[in-house]
Amino acid sequence: MNPAVSTLRAILNPRSVAVIGASGDPAKFGGRVMHFLVKHGYRGRIVPVHPSATAVLGIQAVSNLAAAGDPVDVCILALPAAHLPAALEDCGRAGARGAVIITADFAETGAAGAARQDELLRIARSHGMRLIGPNCLGFINPQLQLALTSSVALAVEPMPRGAIGLASQSGSLMASLISHAQDLGTGFSVAATVGNQADVELCDLVEYFIEDENTRAICLYIEGLKNGARFLELAQRARAAGKPILAVKAGRSAAGQQVTQSHTASLAGSYSVWETACRDHAVCLLDDPEALIYCADFLIRFGAPAASSIAVMSP
Repeated sequence: MNPAVSTLRAILNPRSVAVIGASGDPAKFGGRVMHFLVKHGYRGRIVPVHPSATAVLGIQAVSNLAAAGDPVDVCILALPAAHLPAALEDCGRAGARGAVIITADFAETGAAGAARQDELLRIARSHGMRLIGPNCLGFINPQLQLALTSSVALAVEPMPRGAIGLASQSGSLMASLISHAQDLGTGFSVAATVGNQADVELCDLVEYFIEDENTRAICLYIEGLKNGARFLELAQRARAAGKPILAVKAGRSAAGQQVTQSHTASLAGSYSVWETACRDHAVCLLDDPEALIYCADFLIRFGAPAASSIAVMSP
């Protein structure tokens, strides 16, 4: 297994998590994360980090991660941007393998924000940590009953468990599709957001899903790719593995490209070139994000049609 994928597997399937900025107040980001961890029954170790509280939701808290003892697999940071560098250093010194940053106001805001984002990436790499985000909504792993996110979509039970691997640059889009999957009666192996893709990018998740035994179809919401050639190579691998890739691409027009740039600092690129490349590599392009879930569920239930046949689906 690719070592980078092995590390990502440990982050997405953690035995222990830390919430930096933990709170008992569900109106706060760190409070929602804590409530969802408890509500959905995550059975791994939970470490709330709070400067003064001795416990959060009945779970023993620490003032800094080093005081927690054994290193955790992944930290989620729910802090104002100004406090993130010091908190990320704390995570790195404590031996965390990965960090999820949900805070916004980085590369999506311009050059100054990009410089602040680069500083976070430098800190993470100096400690050998992988970084998800910033400007994302974390991820869920229903196989572990793990909701490492502040998305209000997780206020509804049960968490939708299934065989769809979802990678989205948009956190709100992930939340919408979680709710849609609940309504449809299907679910996810993992659903993850990458936000600005400072480190962990969509292709990393595609490679993870290809190797993940719980994933049978891969759904993507894409605003921009960091490495188009790598994506096409992974599309060929996914096809060989019998795992269809279904994608919705934002930013078809010049105006749409400007919107995606301001949302997650991603340039959308030429849609016509993208469309041709996907057709040549058997990536199924869709116009409607909700159709991602419909079609992926269909392919998981009934299998992909043979190359010479036609499958018709209608509501």
